[in-house]
Amino acid sequence: EENMYKFNIILTEVCNGSCSHCYMNLSSKKIKTTMSFDDVDRIINKIPNDTISITLTGGEIFCVQKLLFYTIKKIKDKNNNINIKLESNGICLYESENPKKILTELKNMGVDYIRFSDDPFHKDGGVDLNKVRDLKKIESIDTPIIKFLVQDKVLKIGKAKQLNNECLEKRNCMNTKDTLKTPYLFLDVHGNVSICTWKCIPFLGNLINEDFSTIETRLQDNFFKLMLEGKIEEAIAYKEGCNIKILKKESKKNGQCYLCIDKYGDE
Repeated sequence: EENMYKFNIILTEVCNGSCSHCYMNLSSKKIKTTMSFDDVDRIINKIPNDTISITLTGGEIFCVQKLLFYTIKKIKDKNNNINIKLESNGICLYESENPKKILTELKNMGVDYIRFSDDPFHKDGGVDLNKVRDLKKIESIDTPIIKFLVQDKVLKIGKAKQLNNECLEKRNCMNTKDTLKTPYLFLDVHGNVSICTWKCIPFLGNLINEDFSTIETRLQDNFFKLMLEGKIEEAIAYKEGCNIKILKKESKKNGQCYLCIDKYGDE
């Protein structure tokens, strides 16, 4: 039985916000990278034809609108049935002269939904949350479905290391036994592939430089299989030879995510 894959692709690290919780650790000193059109070609050509969905994210995807539109078209040319989702802070849209025109164009290109962030971190980062919420009023059958991600607690990772403790949460892995059949693969801007949304475990490989079959083979490794099931303690105990009882005690106290962050870092 073949796996049904979902992908989350970071097109750019460039962003017009400056959010205190950003796990991408984008300091002003760091050079912000954007995928090239060639990178996009290689990645989309290599992903399985029967991929279920692709989420395009950043950084801020509308800061690289030409690349975004190119990627959407590339996906639809590959397989028109692939579900396309976008994640954005909304600034470029609410500052544009005609946001409805952009949203209608996205729908015509085949985008299924777009999700905006609605939280105090984005507000502090320069996003006008009222204007973002007003975008929902434009929603119609001619636009993608508009959703919102609302959160008031985040992982202590990236920039969020500097936040107060009341903003931080203990979190367990989002992978479950069902993820084995529908693996969700996260690509950073350099094409590195992870099964962790925070990308704080070892990479599976690189989809710009390697074939997908190579990455798929690595998924069969016991470490990654256990990770895909959300059995984080078992995976780390298997790979690192750690005492599983100590790991379980630690994850009960702080959450599974911190086991991986502590062991493999988040830089």
